[in-house]
Amino acid sequence: MDEGRTHMGEMIATATNLAFAVELYMKALRIIYEQGPKRTHDLGKLYADLPLRLWRSIETAYEAAPKPDVTRYATSLGISITHKDASPEERATIPRGEADESICAVLERSSNVFENFRYLYDQGEPGRVTRLPFEYYYLGVAADALRAHVVQGLSGKLVT
Repeated sequence: MDEGRTHMGEMIATATNLAFAVELYMKALRIIYEQGPKRTHDLGKLYADLPLRLWRSIETAYEAAPKPDVTRYATSLGISITHKDASPEERATIPRGEADESICAVLERSSNVFENFRYLYDQGEPGRVTRLPFEYYYLGVAADALRAHVVQGLSGKLVT
């Protein structure tokens, strides 16, 4: 927690850049697999729109990655933007992490990370606490699996 507070700028830059990299890998896969570009930053929608045969291969690579011991290592971080008029109960509530670590679930939950963290200054709402999660570990695993498929596709070895 202390390190996250001390290095807040780096965390924000990491979230923004990692989400953007995942987006670009999926857009590259769309082009490699002749689907054409799609104008969205929504990671869940981009992934859902990839060919089924590619999904299976990406999910296999994603699932093969080692899973950390979550009792010893953090796999996600979050930012809470608290408005001065938010209730004390809402300020004190700390949400629990998500249990579904599948690539589909992580990309769906991370759908707006790029836009939210890129425009962090614009996220607060009067009277509310806005919570922005960043599942850096599993989003990084997704990036690695997607990147491997882009490299494979660019070398002419398409998933069939």
